Amino acid sequence: MERPNDDQIMTGTNADDSAPIDAITPTRPKPYLSIRELAALTPWTEQAIRTMMAKGVLKEGEHFFHVGRRTVLKWDAIVGFIERRQWEEPLRIPLRRGGFVGGQSKA
Repeated sequence: MERPNDDQIMTGTNADDSAPIDAITPTRPKPYLSIRELAALTPWTEQAIRTMMAKGVLKEGEHFFHVGRRTVLKWDAIVGFIERRQWEEPLRIPLRRGGFVGGQSKA
């Protein structure tokens, strides 16, 4: 078996130079990602991800886990979160004197 040279690795082409590797096999992210890897795959910054985790927007046990001191995010749960959030109505917190944070009541 022939080992690809550095030019083939850098340009992302296969051995016969007929098509880029990306066009042949779509890459799927790993099932579990670090915060840095998730930031590279989504429009969110690392700090935005940490903020969503701290506020409870991303839920521990569902979207992310702690392995020792490392935070590991589950890619399939993040994809589901992104796709579902477009259709959900934002959380409304009732105020003591009536109404809701972020606007009036539905009725």
